[in-house]
Amino acid sequence: MMHFLVNETLNQLAATLESLGTHADMKLRRSAEMPPDVAALMDATLEKHSRLEWEAPVCGVIRV
Repeated sequence: MMHFLVNETLNQLAATLESLGTHADMKLRRSAEMPPDVAALMDATLEKHSRLEWEAPVCGVIRV
């Protein structure tokens, strides 16, 4: 996930936050693949966001 904090008065990017989340299978008590319906929603959102007119200023540490 990438979050942008914008100073609307100055029309400037004020801060960014990158975070990584995982799905937890509580029966196995560890991380596991996302359920298909959740993965499909995430894929659709990523595809939509990939069409933005600007590149996200990510740090590059978190990779797909």
